Amino acid sequence: EDIKTPSASLTTTLAGRLAGVVAVQRTGEPGKDAADIWIRGIATPNTATPLILVDGVERAFKDIDPEDIESLTTLKDASATAVYGVRGANGVILVTTRRGEEGKAKISVSSNVGLQMPTRLLETADSYTAASLYTEAQRNDGVAEDQLAFQPYDLERFRLGDDPIMYPNVNWYDYLMNKVAIQTQHNVNVSGGTKDIRYFVSLGFLYQNGLFKKMEGLDYNNNYNYTRYNYRANLDVNLTRTTTLKFNMGGIVGNQRDPGKSGDIWKQLTWTQPFSSPGVIDGKKVMIQSTRFPGIEMDNQVLDRFYGYGYDRKVSNKMNFDLNLTQKLDFITKGLSIDLKGSYNTDDSYIKTVRG
Repeated sequence: EDIKTPSASLTTTLAGRLAGVVAVQRTGEPGKDAADIWIRGIATPNTATPLILVDGVERAFKDIDPEDIESLTTLKDASATAVYGVRGANGVILVTTRRGEEGKAKISVSSNVGLQMPTRLLETADSYTAASLYTEAQRNDGVAEDQLAFQPYDLERFRLGDDPIMYPNVNWYDYLMNKVAIQTQHNVNVSGGTKDIRYFVSLGFLYQNGLFKKMEGLDYNNNYNYTRYNYRANLDVNLTRTTTLKFNMGGIVGNQRDPGKSGDIWKQLTWTQPFSSPGVIDGKKVMIQSTRFPGIEMDNQVLDRFYGYGYDRKVSNKMNFDLNLTQKLDFITKGLSIDLKGSYNTDDSYIKTVRG
């Protein structure tokens, strides 16, 4: 119950909930917001990530639907990880998925809708303030009046705002970004069974929208977004009184969209000058020439990187199968049994690029 939170990735849910677990989220971009996990810090010079086992098989767990999980355990002491040898040197995370229980069918439905917003955005100077401070700095450095990047006429236009095309004043955070973005997650699962056959079936859906606006003049949406479908079917069958067969099938289908030439868009947002462009006018991107104000860096502007380059759509499909056969050997020694287990993982993806 503790990990059933409205978070897109299970890895971010672990922060602050498990002793000794450190989770660092490096980006909030939809579909890429999984956190890096360490147990008791970085203990080796090479990879320090813990060994992760889902139903006893090594595989990623960041995109598993929390509604599919029965328990999640961390092993961090030497005695607890000894059975895993050197692979357990950085700790072990054990994830066990839910299974059906004998009884009538139980149907469970969960749904949540949330709003995502930046914790804090930088406050940026307007064009007049930025130009005035730059002019003051140039004068302090001894630059001659006729060599100043911004002449008195330029400063007056910025101050009055009477020529917004040639002397624009744009807050790029407000111009390109919405205040909030929607995230929604839903799950429906069914479990039950008889003495000899038990089942758990689950279907989940996640949608994350990005914070950027759909731009005027484009016939497509170049905002970030991510859609994920989770499915799982776990089946337990008693073949005989002493033989049990367990079958697990799980899968994740992801659909992720990114702007075609975004790069490090957050850094570009911070760097972009408020007077570099008036934005999109009548469906056309308008950029101020980089030589307009001598000495002012106006290359690599955020609008020039974000607008008009289409988008990339990545579709990924992950599927895994587990087959486990347990044979009790009580006729030899009471409590003795043998387990045979096989697993199969498949992961494929493709990227569709749209430019224009």
